[in-house]
Amino acid sequence: MSAWQFGILVLYAGLIGVTIRLLFYVHSRGKRVPKLSLASPRYSGENPPLVSVMVPVKDEEATIDRCLDTILAFDYPNFEVLVIDDRSTDRTREIVAARAEKEPKLRLLLNDHLPEGWGGKVHALHCCQQHANGDWFFFIDADTSHHPDTLSILLEDCRRNEIDLGCIIPQMERRSIWEKIVQPFAGSVFFFLVPLHRVNDPNRPDSGFANGQVMLINREGYRTIGGHEAVAGILAEDVNMGRAARRKGLGLKVSLAPELSTVRMYASLGEITRGWARIFCTTVDFRPRRLIRLMLRLGFVGLVSYLVMIGCTIALALGVVSPFVIALLTLAVLHEILQFIVFHRVYRMAGFADGWQIFRIVGTVIILYTIVRAIQLCRSQQIQWRGTQYKSSFHVTPPHMPDADSSDTNPGTEPNPGTDESPNTPIGDSTSPLKATPSAESTP
Repeated sequence: MSAWQFGILVLYAGLIGVTIRLLFYVHSRGKRVPKLSLASPRYSGENPPLVSVMVPVKDEEATIDRCLDTILAFDYPNFEVLVIDDRSTDRTREIVAARAEKEPKLRLLLNDHLPEGWGGKVHALHCCQQHANGDWFFFIDADTSHHPDTLSILLEDCRRNEIDLGCIIPQMERRSIWEKIVQPFAGSVFFFLVPLHRVNDPNRPDSGFANGQVMLINREGYRTIGGHEAVAGILAEDVNMGRAARRKGLGLKVSLAPELSTVRMYASLGEITRGWARIFCTTVDFRPRRLIRLMLRLGFVGLVSYLVMIGCTIALALGVVSPFVIALLTLAVLHEILQFIVFHRVYRMAGFADGWQIFRIVGTVIILYTIVRAIQLCRSQQIQWRGTQYKSSFHVTPPHMPDADSSDTNPGTEPNPGTDESPNTPIGDSTSPLKATPSAESTP
């Protein structure tokens, strides 16, 4: 065996060492992520506070009925539901209006414009909260569905642990084959960018995060962080609200809760790659360096074993049988076994069956392509989403979120004379206030 062949074996052994480190990381850190389940305690305090459930919708005719069915079934005695329609062009507004005529708890608010400098969802929720009467605000996305005890369990967890902002990570639904292949990888990449064990550590003021799909915050905490007005032009408004909560010293907790809520984020492959590219880009604040670093690591760890096994198999088929080829093939097999163990843990945490690991190389390639798209978005400083084109105007340096592996008044259908809104101090730890212009074409 020549010196260069030995050197290649040593380098590959080092790569395997990185995989082993990743295995220990996933195993140890996974145990430190809080979880809520159906076995968690329900709300047990006296005089249950009024909770205002707020759902922003834009062209959600396919999902809003199911979402409202699960929200209106909440087994909690004191809540109201406000749905704000943000310029929908389909039947969403009609569907909700018809239900609001029959449901005393449900109110429909209408928003028909988007001021310059605001994100669509952010502006809709800013309008909506001005009509909310609750002591707690429960923000829910229209593509989610929930167990009847979700609100009661989450509110009790906040009460017992003195949490001002509590949110959960729902179970990702997977119906299409692309969802089953890609979503586990997309979720794992996201949580390497935003490691939950650090998010939940109050001693890390630089690691705040919140998930706007299912987010509960008390009214006082919402005002303390400046509300949605403070994140007016930020697409990743939830992430930045979490950062503000941590920096302001509020109680913050993010929990996994696959039994309590589910979400179907995207259905087709195109939706998956576009959607996750936007999420990755906005999560890193339009700064591509971390994405480039992550792409290189994922490429080396996720693809090398396949390439080596294919190369060695071809060599053996051509009669090239040598100690180097045998040793290299052995290392590749060991590398693949270790990756299977790592992703067994990842799949189990995401609620996916191990059988889909057979398509892991496909998922890896698609996620690498998605990260490349995210890097392009970072460099272009433009994102098209939900029929609106957003362009970044300037940057403010946000607090550093370390990688996982590194040591106007607004219209509504109802008046709200008691509201006296004054400008809030911007959060200032995020990124880029965005200029919004309508797009001729809606992107899912």
